Amino acid sequence: MDGQKQIKLMKHQQEAVTLCGQYPRFALLWDCGLGKTIAMLAHHQNKPMPTLVVCPKAIMYAAWEMDCKLMGQPVTVMHGTPSQRSRIVSKVMSEFNLTDDDVTYEMTDNVGPVPLIVTNFETFRKKEVRQTLIQELSIRRLIVDESSKIKNPKSLVTKATIAFADKMDEVYLLSGTPAPNGPHEYWAQLRCLDKTPGGLADHPDSHVPPNFYRWAGHWLFPEERWMGKRKVVTGWRMKPMLEDDFQHALATRSQTLKMEDAFDLPPVSARAIRIQLGAGEAKHYANLVGMLQTELENGTVNTTATALLTKLRQVTGGHLYNDGEQLSIGTAKLDALAEIVESIGSKPVIIWAEYTAEINSIEKRMTDMGRKVWVMNGKTKNNGQRCAQFQTNTEIDTLVCHPQSVGHGVTLTKAAYSIFYSYGFSYEYHHQARARNYRKGQTQKVIHTYIIAEGTVDQDILLSLRAKKKDSNGVIDALRSITQGGGR
Repeated sequence: MDGQKQIKLMKHQQEAVTLCGQYPRFALLWDCGLGKTIAMLAHHQNKPMPTLVVCPKAIMYAAWEMDCKLMGQPVTVMHGTPSQRSRIVSKVMSEFNLTDDDVTYEMTDNVGPVPLIVTNFETFRKKEVRQTLIQELSIRRLIVDESSKIKNPKSLVTKATIAFADKMDEVYLLSGTPAPNGPHEYWAQLRCLDKTPGGLADHPDSHVPPNFYRWAGHWLFPEERWMGKRKVVTGWRMKPMLEDDFQHALATRSQTLKMEDAFDLPPVSARAIRIQLGAGEAKHYANLVGMLQTELENGTVNTTATALLTKLRQVTGGHLYNDGEQLSIGTAKLDALAEIVESIGSKPVIIWAEYTAEINSIEKRMTDMGRKVWVMNGKTKNNGQRCAQFQTNTEIDTLVCHPQSVGHGVTLTKAAYSIFYSYGFSYEYHHQARARNYRKGQTQKVIHTYIIAEGTVDQDILLSLRAKKKDSNGVIDALRSITQGGGR
């Protein structure tokens, strides 16, 4: 097609293009940084058809629009208010000579330019948007980037994606962590790939029933806990006797690829810096543990107990939100962080933190140390673009980030050092944070440093992440550990 650039694909990307040419409904389950976007754009150029990409908002521009420009591929980003979206649709219809009549595209070598639309999950979940995409823009191919976003069978975006996928000629799913909390999260994604009974599978157990519980009843055992007087399902685990069959069924419609299998990357290591809480922090922590023990005396976990767990996490970082007031109660972690950064010297570093008060105090301390700091959290705008600028900006040497704000499709290989000041229970966000600077383009040894407050919930969270536990189970296990021994 005119204007498109020939990009030399890596071996694994070329293999992916071949697989996509063979299988119209397929998943690329690749680690972050392996070039899934480029592979899908190459397939789109090989076989043009009106295509929709649904992805997290942060990578609409930072990944998809940027890679489209790299490959000379026309692209339209669709989001905004209804009137803004309407103008975008009219512009696309005019540019590609579309009419309100049904548009048909013959798959021949002479096919002309066709629309490539990129939108985010929040926009896609709107019914009128999906109707417009099909009825006016005649979308025929769906690409879901970070398909773990549709892991919950009850969510509106999951139901909308499945219904939309059933109308498509081609469906491709992209994810590095498709099921971070357990095998039950595969159902919705596999269902999107299974348009008709039997789908593209060659295995008798590969068909994906339209009902989640019917599918789960075949493959999984429920994990149950007593919540008050009733037993509830808190998670699922694979039936051991079916693990091989499940892997075979998954392999009929996906390709899994790890970073170390595709690139010869430098070494990566993790280290723990253990600290003791200061006197004020320890006092607040002990008081909260006592309140938590009282709250859990009846053996159930409630919202008050989980709120107390949040407060315990805040205390380890030196802050506490109490009755709407933010209290600074110590600097044990902050002092340890300063020592770590001082030992690193002038080299770039990424600092990950969970709470606004922590991020603010870290920014101030790093600035006082003479470092040039950028903060990226839920309040800052254009985080993806700022990450791209960080790569080339020689002045900025410190990023202070919230994991959910710098998650998908972002490269931060300028920094070989990352420091985890605090951490949440989500394995998905944690895995993505670690992958920001350990990916293609990294030439230095990568060191991940964890600051751990001894005898606190910090240790339980890291144990949960190491075990890749479901968020809710990790929280419950942490609560029980705290009340039985004050952390591990």
